[in-house]
Amino acid sequence: MFPTILKKQDRAVAVEPALFKESCESALWDAYGALKDDVQKMVGGGNYLDALNLMAGLRKPVDEFFEGVEIFTKEDPRLKDNRVGLLQELSRFFSNLADFSKFSI
Repeated sequence: MFPTILKKQDRAVAVEPALFKESCESALWDAYGALKDDVQKMVGGGNYLDALNLMAGLRKPVDEFFEGVEIFTKEDPRLKDNRVGLLQELSRFFSNLADFSKFSI
């Protein structure tokens, strides 16, 4: 989902919610947390369409995240790493269902 942004990131970064500075970071993390277990259960049960429909609920928080923060901020390296970690987490989550980089938009 975010392959261009993440392809040069050579290490996995754990998300630290305490480092969130903008409300859009927390909103995205909370939205992801609220649906990830349900999506994983749906995928495990073969309910892929239902999982995709649930995952579509992340569109608004993802859009707001990209509009509201500078991912590669020079303000604080920990803040940048945390934002990258959040995108890595979401990328892994989406990749469990499909390789969205193969989709033509």
